Amino acid sequence: MNIKKSLSNAFQDFSIGKHLLPTIIVIIVIVFIDIAAILLGVTLFAESIVKNKIDTAALRLKGTVDVTYEEINFNLLKFNTSIKNLKIAPTGKKDGVNIDLITIYDFDRKNEIPTNLNIVANGINIKVNNQMLNQTMPFLTALGFNNLNGNIELNYQYDAVKKDINLIKLSASIDKIGAIDIASHLGNLNLALFDNPVTIIMSLPNILLYSAEINFTDSAFLNRLIKLFAEKNNTSPELQMNIFITKIDEQFANATDDYSKKSITTLKKFINNPDKISIKVNPKRTISLGLLKEIEYAKLPELLSLEITAPEKSAPKSAEIKK
Repeated sequence: MNIKKSLSNAFQDFSIGKHLLPTIIVIIVIVFIDIAAILLGVTLFAESIVKNKIDTAALRLKGTVDVTYEEINFNLLKFNTSIKNLKIAPTGKKDGVNIDLITIYDFDRKNEIPTNLNIVANGINIKVNNQMLNQTMPFLTALGFNNLNGNIELNYQYDAVKKDINLIKLSASIDKIGAIDIASHLGNLNLALFDNPVTIIMSLPNILLYSAEINFTDSAFLNRLIKLFAEKNNTSPELQMNIFITKIDEQFANATDDYSKKSITTLKKFINNPDKISIKVNPKRTISLGLLKEIEYAKLPELLSLEITAPEKSAPKSAEIKK
């Protein structure tokens, strides 16, 4: 995936206001992608951790990634395993990813590829100038970030025979950006291939999409984006916001169907008062990710039974209201 090219395209789309929602999603995914990759790396040897073989797993990665940790604790009462102060860094590099605590709540001990897993990583920290983020570093720096701090949770059930996975929860939260929660049902997915980047890429087009839901809760991220675009266009954040709203109103005026009008109204509500936006897809027929890329953008909403909602921003609790 060419992240730099995707980011450039995203900026172009955003600036002309043609597809604002896909642009926001692309930017969010770019920001989260490096941390999500770290979770994948931890997951690959999660079973070894539980079986007290983390050193063996780390040895397997030697030459590519160096893994160090402070201690491993087994909680027999809660029947979970925790690893403290885990550090993952490219071999020979000083800076890596620091994770304060990883807790494995549920796992399949019997199979090499766990058929069920629930793992949480708390206190993830990575410096923006880290080489692992070199593609997104200019963008994150422009947004005012020196470090990324957050948490990740993965909870899934996998049928190794049917090659189906029920992604109960994949969530990532980053301070001063927001939180994204994904739940989905996917088919034709062989987790045994996910220990090699090449086989991962080759298998992606064949994965089947049954359903998915994405929820994004904003934490000043959209305001940072508007400020960034205002600086890029040499204008004020207020004027930049008005430009975006004007573009949205133009899209609404040109919309010819109820679905488009509803989606545009939802997007305008979110941009005016950013809080949470949800995207749900329930394809009328099972569709592969590869075929999904070939379908015209205008036909996707109906094919996917796409639903976009943005609930009213919740009022702050009484204790949070400033006097």
